[in-house]
Amino acid sequence: MAEAFTATPYLHGNCEPCPACALRREVADSAPILRAEVPCNVCAGRGYLPLSDAEIVARTCEEARRLFWPARVAAWGRQA
Repeated sequence: MAEAFTATPYLHGNCEPCPACALRREVADSAPILRAEVPCNVCAGRGYLPLSDAEIVARTCEEARRLFWPARVAAWGRQA
């Protein structure tokens, strides 16, 4: 059986930070760069929660409506 697809944390917008880890780091964080791992039952210590495929598509479409379409409509207006 194939493994279930999980969103990669390296692509912007595919994951959200784990709120449980953020709270734990807020208390235990003493180093600005090198941080010790925080044990977490929510995200298994990864520090991010992957979004579902549907949520990734919905957010991508929302950004396209916000950024792409106004520019296209303006360009079409200049062509006329």
